[in-house]
Amino acid sequence: MVDDARRGSDNLWVGTSVPRPEARDKVTGRLQFTDDKPFKGLYGATVRTRTPRGRITAVRFLSGGPDWREFVIVTHKDIPRRGADGVDPNLCDMIFRDQPYLVRDEFRHAHEPVVLLAHADPETVRQAVGFVQIETEPLPALLDYRQ
Repeated sequence: MVDDARRGSDNLWVGTSVPRPEARDKVTGRLQFTDDKPFKGLYGATVRTRTPRGRITAVRFLSGGPDWREFVIVTHKDIPRRGADGVDPNLCDMIFRDQPYLVRDEFRHAHEPVVLLAHADPETVRQAVGFVQIETEPLPALLDYRQ
């Protein structure tokens, strides 16, 4: 119950435990999440850079892992360098139109996307990420915003 000091306030729930109607179903496992629902299609994963700045020298799909013929694989080579309007369709706006959807050569931070993988089995696509090797040449850090 809300005490008299907060009656009429817009913050009736400040300082109180808010009831969550879905809580019981969540903790008992009755509530289904998106991943619990049946899905017929492809599951995706992204292979990303691991170092803070560099140039990609090679991308290798290692043997001993999945059968790569079962995958849909997308790299920067699948995106044209210029669209019909003359604009690079591989770049999106963050502040400027300079953030690549998929790294072509030079990257500026760790975890930039390099390869997209898709497969019908979610566990297979998760494991496949570990069998994609991105070789890089490190570049010096850029510590001056003017660079």
